[in-house]
Amino acid sequence: MIKFIYLNFKFPVCYFFTTGNEAATALAPVVIRVVTQLQLINLRIRGMVCDAPAKHRNFFRLLGATVEEPSVFINGKKIDVFLDPPHGMKVLRNCLMTHVFLRGDRAIKTEHVKTFYWWDLKFPARLAPKLTDVHLQPKTSRQKMDCELAYQLLSGSVAAGLYAYVGFGQLPADAEETANFISHVDSWVTHSTAPSSQIRSIHL
Repeated sequence: MIKFIYLNFKFPVCYFFTTGNEAATALAPVVIRVVTQLQLINLRIRGMVCDAPAKHRNFFRLLGATVEEPSVFINGKKIDVFLDPPHGMKVLRNCLMTHVFLRGDRAIKTEHVKTFYWWDLKFPARLAPKLTDVHLQPKTSRQKMDCELAYQLLSGSVAAGLYAYVGFGQLPADAEETANFISHVDSWVTHSTAPSSQIRSIHL
């Protein structure tokens, strides 16, 4: 699919019947051929966007993209590469379910969100009324792939609830770092800002 940047216009370029198990080495020549054909009709390709399975990440690496320099060159033309933001948000949420994130020496834990959620359930006027068991314990593949659940969990209202419960003394002071992180993630969505901190994770 090609989409124009300055015009509200998009159209499919080509499609293939596949098994879904194609390797990055099979994908690369197809994409290069498509981009080449578009360049031949004087379209300037500025970016490529995809979701985040391993074969797509490997494809970007095959063409020379790195975390530090997320771009590739096809026929001498630089093309920036991106992972689809909704898929990125789902990956972030799913990793947060099973990992502790660190910002420096400060931990970001879903346990803080779970504790807030159980306290919040006790009151008729909730601080995060959309938060449910499914947000914190997605069980089915569909739930784990649901973008809306991920955005609602990592939202400003959840961050505000965490701040409030730290102030009430119902959450430990270190839960404020989890609130800071969620608030920062929410700002990516509301203000389209890039993450400013390096986040690393430790598997539990």
